[in-house]
Amino acid sequence: MDFLEKVEKLRDKAGISYEEAKDILTDNDGDLLDAMIRLEKEGRIAPPPPTGQESSPKNGHIFSNESDSFENRRRQDDSSGSDVWKGFWRYVKTLIKKGNRNTLKINKGDNVVAAIPVTVFVAAVIFAFWATVPLMIIGLFVGCSYSFAGPDLEKENINRAWDKASQMAENIKEDIKKEMDKK
Repeated sequence: MDFLEKVEKLRDKAGISYEEAKDILTDNDGDLLDAMIRLEKEGRIAPPPPTGQESSPKNGHIFSNESDSFENRRRQDDSSGSDVWKGFWRYVKTLIKKGNRNTLKINKGDNVVAAIPVTVFVAAVIFAFWATVPLMIIGLFVGCSYSFAGPDLEKENINRAWDKASQMAENIKEDIKKEMDKK
């Protein structure tokens, strides 16, 4: 909806002049709902009724019941769409914080070769899967082992799975050595 259409709609809804509608819309950066809320707060129009039935704009106001004002409608609209996004981004931020305080340790024998934040590891797996996974597999075959450390990921089950992968790589390496020795 272009600015002129918004001016026309505000003028019709609020029973005000074109100039006044233009000024209010300009003051509210072209946001029609903000303009209506401003008029409502100034007492120049009454809030909408709960049934949504409008009265005639000729009597100086559109709505007669304050319980379902434009402000309440805006909050309801915001809660339906933006609250979902806010919740999603809050969840993403929480995951990133947890990922930053937990690390993936790369060990060679008893020495820790590297410790990278889990967030970096996950990003590497997502964006460079075809490089990250083969490098990790190669690392297993050259004697590296992996483990998670930190307050959220230092769980036995996760690290046990890494240990099994390391042991499997060692077994495969031993089998290959035996086959090579036979020849």
